[in-house]
Amino acid sequence: MANIDGNTTSIQTLVRKSFKSFLFLSRTTKLEDVDFLMAYDVTQREKLVNYVSKQKWLFRLKGEEYDCWQDPQVQVLQPRSKVVTKCLPKEVTLYSNLLCAMCPKCTGQRMTNVHLNSTHGLKADGLKELIMDLRNLIDKSLHNLSRRQKLVYAKDYVVGKIKVIKAFMSTWLCHTLTCIYSKVDQAQVFNL
Repeated sequence: MANIDGNTTSIQTLVRKSFKSFLFLSRTTKLEDVDFLMAYDVTQREKLVNYVSKQKWLFRLKGEEYDCWQDPQVQVLQPRSKVVTKCLPKEVTLYSNLLCAMCPKCTGQRMTNVHLNSTHGLKADGLKELIMDLRNLIDKSLHNLSRRQKLVYAKDYVVGKIKVIKAFMSTWLCHTLTCIYSKVDQAQVFNL
């Protein structure tokens, strides 16, 4: 049984790694965010394949043919998950990668939404919250728009969130550079 669990874990790791690479997500993206974006559960798929294989074997022993689409248990084991990445712009990847970057102000700390909210007082949504808010907004208010119009709206929404984080990063960077340059200028004055 340990070998099967090990194989499942390695398959999950491989699927996540491929998905991150495909979407250009950072290596340090949280696993729950990757699983949320993928909407694919390896263990659920394993249960489904195992069940169907056993049923096929049992039906072969009886000399009958197994039709998995008529089996109600297959419908239970194979839930239709809603694909959350359907109307998302590429800027969501940038937002996710910004949340995985190192904080320019705090050494050794990542700029997660929790860190930005608690330490710096910056209102930043997590990736899952951002996508769910965006999906709810699109589904409730903008359901009559075309897919292209929804994508433009989603892009503008995410870009606004990105600008807030980048403004935080640039103000801190400008402050740091000003301090460094002022120390360099003072050193040059004293050396003369």
